[in-house]
Amino acid sequence: MHKGLANAGAKAVVAAHALLDIANGALLQEEAEARLRTQLGLHWSVLTCIQYLSGKEAVGALKALPDEWSEHGRTKLDLLQAVVMALAVVSEARGSRGGKVSGSKLALRLQEVRATAFGGGGVELTFTAPSYALLNSSTSCWKCGERTPVTSVWVPSFVDFADVEEPEDVPEVGGVATLRGIQDLDDQVAAHVRQVAPWLKLGHSETAQATYWVNHCHHCDALQGDYFVMGVNGPFSPQFHVEADALELIPGRGPLHAHASAAQSGWMDWIAERLAV
Repeated sequence: MHKGLANAGAKAVVAAHALLDIANGALLQEEAEARLRTQLGLHWSVLTCIQYLSGKEAVGALKALPDEWSEHGRTKLDLLQAVVMALAVVSEARGSRGGKVSGSKLALRLQEVRATAFGGGGVELTFTAPSYALLNSSTSCWKCGERTPVTSVWVPSFVDFADVEEPEDVPEVGGVATLRGIQDLDDQVAAHVRQVAPWLKLGHSETAQATYWVNHCHHCDALQGDYFVMGVNGPFSPQFHVEADALELIPGRGPLHAHASAAQSGWMDWIAERLAV
């Protein structure tokens, strides 16, 4: 169907099918590469396929598919899952976990990524990003008045499946953002946060009527809610470049999976510039 086609839509669909078939064990890598050559006329390796799926062209092409699209028993949502897997593997290849995933271990790693991001029906850790960084600042505690450190979680891009309930639903795909209302984090990210920002921890907010990862005063342990630290005039709402530059950056340690929502603003691009992502 797609043989000889060079348009972004065709490439993205074929690449996503191939990656999902590898993760499912339906294709060996050599078979996937032969399929890519046959259907696209391109001498792509599986790693090239992954790199393509993690890029803006492929993400844009898959998002542009009609919501009711389906092919070979897969929906638009299924193909966007391939993007999430590709983003995670590319993040590792760039060094966030200290090394490149070898070809011999690629299929296993894809299976692990898929299980982490979508295991259990994909209803818990619905928010995924290829990498993350912790932003540190300080504020005056609203209760005791002492200066206390506060932390926010920043991501360069994300896919959010929170509102995906029906087969025709599609996830939200976005660019730079900070996380709000973090109800859960994957084990690796949670351990990193506990190590470098122990004041960002689970707490129950009577105001929000929710339990989530929230900053606590280092002195009196009062909650410093998301609205307080991320709202207008808060430390994570800089109006000028110099204010964003003053935020301490702690690079993450790999991909991120969470149950959270995203907040997006222009100043977050300044963080991307500092991290060169």
